[in-house]
Amino acid sequence: MRVLPSKRQNMILKIMNLKIVRWIKDLHLFEILAISICGLLVIGIFINIYVEQFRFNLTDWQIYAKGKRISLYMICCSPVLSFFNALFLYLRKKGSRQRNIIWGLISMLPIFYFLLLFIIGFLFS
Repeated sequence: MRVLPSKRQNMILKIMNLKIVRWIKDLHLFEILAISICGLLVIGIFINIYVEQFRFNLTDWQIYAKGKRISLYMICCSPVLSFFNALFLYLRKKGSRQRNIIWGLISMLPIFYFLLLFIIGFLFS
């Protein structure tokens, strides 16, 4: 037996769906790429963590090798893609300058992550 939502819950869901859909429709290509590049870095880090369980397993060592290689490519490509996407966002004439700068900073999150890692590595070594 299925429980139907009340009228108030239906109205709240419609309002939320409209705002989310409108927000997603307002995103441009480079803004979607900014989110995707940050997701690429996060997924690469999670793959790197996940394949560690196959490191000393004699039957599944290929999973470890391929997973490490894939995560390395994902993690190393994200700052490069991030830099070029931020550059394209900054140089784009369409839209407001403030919106382009904010999305450029969001796009540069992988670069900031690597800079933070380098600074911490140099300070504590």
